[in-house]
Amino acid sequence: MKNPVRMRSNLITVIGSGLAATEAEALYLCSSQSLGKEATRPITIHLVEAKEIADLNKKYLRHTGPTDVLSFPLEAIPGVNNSPLGDVFICPEEAESAGEPLLFLVMHSLLHLWGFDHVTDPDAWSSAYAQVKNCLPEPILSTLDPRLREHGFEANQPPNIRHSEAFPNGKAEESRT
Repeated sequence: MKNPVRMRSNLITVIGSGLAATEAEALYLCSSQSLGKEATRPITIHLVEAKEIADLNKKYLRHTGPTDVLSFPLEAIPGVNNSPLGDVFICPEEAESAGEPLLFLVMHSLLHLWGFDHVTDPDAWSSAYAQVKNCLPEPILSTLDPRLREHGFEANQPPNIRHSEAFPNGKAEESRT
């Protein structure tokens, strides 16, 4: 992608088009507050084409083909203020074919960046998902609500999302329904 669109808010940088940095930041701030997490570490969200996410999926997760989202959490750097929380790669084409709103994938990725894992600790994942959903401002909730309902979330249950395996140099998380 030549000269990708770059949108920036205080804590979120979006590279690519189709997602407002201010909406992603509102979701970040709301979810961090509801989970008792600090929202001081910046996140970069890359909106990429299917080939690029397929290459990342193969390189880091050893999976073939494109996916809708990959999350790469980063450790805080001691003594460095505002070291990045992580990078998120979203393929809008894959998200659209799966019926996933981009903010839904951002919300899922945020939980992974904060260390929640729906395979190793599904109870903590369910609790975190419910807390985040319950604090969302109406404009964001109305964007996400139809997709959350499709996943049976009405009874405070998290979506049924397949989880990938960790890779040797850290964790990358893949979600796909």
